[in-house]
Amino acid sequence: VQNLFGTPAATRRVEATLTLRPAWPEFHSWPEFHFYDTRRAKEGYEEKLQDGTTDDKGHVEFALDLKKYADASYELYFLAKAYEADGGRSVAAAAQTLVSANEWLVGYKSVDSLEYISHGAVRHLQLVAIDPQTKSIDLKGLKARLLEHRYVSVLTKQDSGVYKYESKPKDITVSEQPLAIVHGGTDYALNTDKPGDYSLQ
Repeated sequence: VQNLFGTPAATRRVEATLTLRPAWPEFHSWPEFHFYDTRRAKEGYEEKLQDGTTDDKGHVEFALDLKKYADASYELYFLAKAYEADGGRSVAAAAQTLVSANEWLVGYKSVDSLEYISHGAVRHLQLVAIDPQTKSIDLKGLKARLLEHRYVSVLTKQDSGVYKYESKPKDITVSEQPLAIVHGGTDYALNTDKPGDYSLQ
């Protein structure tokens, strides 16, 4: 913290708030890529941290004890407010980042739309694996699983005691193949020979 003359503002009270929100990973260095995170948080948290006081250099540190929260990936938002010596006006600063225990993430990019694909059409994905510094890496030992989403009829007992057939969604594994992603990205061709509703995992 500095005062109007650019010198350190010592012994200033600083308030801080930590906010954790569920978020899908996005990176400026990988535009148009979609990353999926199995650790994505299901709920968010907000905590007011214990007030701090700046030292003679205008610095103050806050301990962010993230271990007490669920083992998941979050968007972290940190807000700090430093007050004048008389406790009146304040100045604020904020920082935002993604926090995760993941050692890597896999993302994909497609030039063409994947919402609806004509039978036999050519579709390719560019797959990339990145490390915590968002650098492209080699990643082996993966599996590409193709799932077909179907609706099946299930005999279900109603509240009245009567049995009735209901249509319920079911995922069926069509194929599973070894997958390796090389540094810089791997081209992956989608199989469009059979009609249906599919997803690749």
